[in-house]
Amino acid sequence: MPRIRENTVRNGNFGEADARKTRSEVPMKNPVKLLHSLYLAVRYTLPIWIDQHTHPPFFRSIQYRWLSRTHRARVKLIQRQYEIAFGRPLDLEAPKTLNGKIQWLKLFRPDPLITLCADKYRVREYVKEKIGEQYLPKLLGVWKRPEEIDFTQLPEQFVLKVNWGSGQNLICRDKKTISETGYRKTLRRWLRPFANQYYLALEWGYRDIPPRIICEEYLAFLEQNPKTFKIFCFNGEPRVVQLVMDDKTPQETINYYDTEWNLLPFRQNFPNNPAKIPCPVFWEQMLELARKLSEPFPFVRTDFFESPDGVLFSELTFYSDAGLARFEPEEWDEKLGEMLELPEPMIEKTK
Repeated sequence: MPRIRENTVRNGNFGEADARKTRSEVPMKNPVKLLHSLYLAVRYTLPIWIDQHTHPPFFRSIQYRWLSRTHRARVKLIQRQYEIAFGRPLDLEAPKTLNGKIQWLKLFRPDPLITLCADKYRVREYVKEKIGEQYLPKLLGVWKRPEEIDFTQLPEQFVLKVNWGSGQNLICRDKKTISETGYRKTLRRWLRPFANQYYLALEWGYRDIPPRIICEEYLAFLEQNPKTFKIFCFNGEPRVVQLVMDDKTPQETINYYDTEWNLLPFRQNFPNNPAKIPCPVFWEQMLELARKLSEPFPFVRTDFFESPDGVLFSELTFYSDAGLARFEPEEWDEKLGEMLELPEPMIEKTK
């Protein structure tokens, strides 16, 4: 009997009057409110669930591209990102921490000069004007599409990178061992719209960069001395340096120093290096170059290499670690935040 009842109900031949009666007794929700609740759930809750449970860049970038079309939506997304990373709400009215102030800069300082300088190709113009071409690695080529690259014209060693990403580098140490097809496939993937750093971390400065592939000289000295000096500049003044050793290897370490090369007692992302690292030979020169390059910006990280012949420019970074990396101990987030005086917003704050 239960099976017959189930079938007749499914076919609409049994209990129809009872069903109508039951439905009529249940008050209907306002359809507008129902749709609005569904909209809010999809727009603001789904991205957080995806961030908490999955991390494929493709899916994260697609949701950000879809959800970040308005300033109000970007504010909501960045607030959610920050809350997931730190377990507390983001204060955009009066942020005190460095990470909080970086989020503020993402939202309220859409400076076109940042877009130019976040572009790993066009920043060369800025560096040439500010400190001189001699600090730049040699440029071997620039292309719009991977198919345009003629590998026969490149030297035996070189570095290929895209201009709108982070860490997207192909380092060729021996041209005879590489797969040109594989290189082109990788570059093609990096040039897809969803690979733009803006759609991965909502870093505004990357959004309007026209994609390019650039080829620079291979820096052999980094094999023997793999150090990168990343100088945090606040309102045009160098204050803290991040020394990265063995970058992107299992042995990677990061130390922080003040401008007098005193080790600072905190860490981010990676362990500190226990060795006593000597002050670089060209340290004063690096500080002066960082001061000149950072002059127009409230906050920027100026990155350099130290070669046997002097200092080489690496890149400018306006949103260090996307403003989402914890300090250990946490008090240093606020200590560094005190060094940054925020400028007037370029976009009216959203209430």
